[in-house]
Amino acid sequence: MDPQSRIAELEGELKIQQDLVESLRHDTVSGLLGRRSFEDVLKALFSPRRADDGHVGIIMVDIDHFKLVNDEHGHRVGDEVIAQVAKAIKACVRTSDTVARYGGEEYVCVLARASVSGLALLSERIRAAVEKMEHPGCPKVTISVGFSIQHFSDTDPMEIVERADQALYVAKHQGRNQVGHETLGYAELALIEKIDRLRREEVTP
Repeated sequence: MDPQSRIAELEGELKIQQDLVESLRHDTVSGLLGRRSFEDVLKALFSPRRADDGHVGIIMVDIDHFKLVNDEHGHRVGDEVIAQVAKAIKACVRTSDTVARYGGEEYVCVLARASVSGLALLSERIRAAVEKMEHPGCPKVTISVGFSIQHFSDTDPMEIVERADQALYVAKHQGRNQVGHETLGYAELALIEKIDRLRREEVTP
């Protein structure tokens, strides 16, 4: 084989490997990053010192009663629901935020500079967007959401994820289709959302 042909062959092999690596970074059903890629992003953002100038925030999302979707409508429809919920979440967050499929019917968002009120408002915005979601051939679904923010005492970024996951469990336990937080109750979160809505109405001409 002449050198030019060998180079072309190697370039073709390189392209195949690059495509494979890229496919492993993304979940094929949702189009989002996969869990491993999310963890890489989170580790890159996290620093114990970061809490001084911008907290890392985590939002966990889980589709309510997703097993019923698969059981009653089939896995093809279930995959479409996964994709549409991913699309709804992406439409709510900033381009600088990272959204990934965490596993099964669960998603995770990581925000580099977050506040408790900002996380609460975004979580409710995501919940409401999914509740209003309509797509031909897909059943109506709701989600439960849990969020947490970096603590000054955190030494591992997964501590934030674990608290957000616990808050998600609380939201599930309290009836689903709602937002949970490690310290804020549902009534407080609803009040924050109401205040934000009133503020937006004030600036609307």
